Amino acid sequence: MPNCTAYAYARACELLGKEPNLSSGSANERWEYNINKKVYPYGHVAVVEEINDSIITF
Repeated sequence: MPNCTAYAYARACELLGKEPNLSSGSANERWEYNINKKVYPYGHVAVVEEINDSIITF
């Protein structure tokens, strides 16, 4: 993957089995897209793989 946002988008597709309701652009494009769509209004890109008690794997 060319960058972290592309990786996170592709991995979310794999985990969900469909395209997520997120921008597939760069981090600055994701921010505006997500604010306008009213989803995930945060500034970091990550994919949570697993939550086990107090341990989060991303």
